Amino acid sequence: MNISHLRYAVEVEKTGSITRAAENLYMGQPNLSKAIKELENSVGITLFRRTYHGVSPTAKGKVFLDQAREVLSKIQEMESLYQNEEQTLAFSICIPRASYVSYGIAQFISSLDQSKGFSIDIQETNTLRTLERVVNGECNMGIMRCVRDRRAYYMSLIQEKHLHSESLWVSRFLVVMSESNPLASKAVLTLDDLQDAICLEHGDEELPFAPRERRSSGRHQNEKSILVYERGSQFDMLRYVPNTYMWVTAIPRPILESMGLVLRACEPDSNWVEDILIYPQYYHLTDLDQAFIDNLQMVRDEMGSCIETDLGISQP
Repeated sequence: MNISHLRYAVEVEKTGSITRAAENLYMGQPNLSKAIKELENSVGITLFRRTYHGVSPTAKGKVFLDQAREVLSKIQEMESLYQNEEQTLAFSICIPRASYVSYGIAQFISSLDQSKGFSIDIQETNTLRTLERVVNGECNMGIMRCVRDRRAYYMSLIQEKHLHSESLWVSRFLVVMSESNPLASKAVLTLDDLQDAICLEHGDEELPFAPRERRSSGRHQNEKSILVYERGSQFDMLRYVPNTYMWVTAIPRPILESMGLVLRACEPDSNWVEDILIYPQYYHLTDLDQAFIDNLQMVRDEMGSCIETDLGISQP
């Protein structure tokens, strides 16, 4: 068994395919299959089961691969200890489509020493993909967004995958819309106010982030919705398509003002969302990681203060 074999096995698990893994590793499929077989013979267990749809880890294989990722992470950590200061700093994270998070990342990056090299990898995606990418080592950290009635489920997944978790922010849902929307004249909205409006939703989320009362009623024939898949489209729709709105958490003032948008509370206050930082238990936060977290917490505190001041409401 050698380090290369461990990397090969982790890549096979990540792709679920010997062929795709071989392509990603720039090696021939027969050579990769041979290496995996040598690794299985070395450790004395079968790591993968072969199916018509690809390969998947066996029960013992999952345990071994968790340990393999930990070993590879430790090796990477040891290598980083001896990097000189002129080498590129690396930072990677998966985040939800939350404006305050992207705003915090932009502020964080702008504070970096531009004379030094750095590599920043930011992936905006949904909750389950964030979990998957952190577990597979595609990102060092992730921020999972959990609605209240699904928190226990997501926390069980976090524990099952041996991830460290830290609550970043608990926030109630708000409604964002164009300042020219007729509903913007109301200080506080009700669900009835939104009946004839057009609801924007992220199309690849596992669960819509709308309050329970809104979701439980189902899709009526007169209900209007638009599915979007990234925040740029979201803002364009809100600005240029009349009578549109979206359920969101707080959005920083500079973004609202630049886009001509407003936030409104909606009663009854039926649901909240929690953003949770996750990373493998064996991963040690770098100085760059900690600087980002500290910056995001400052943005969060500013946002909480703005919500209380602008909307007259307190967070959960």
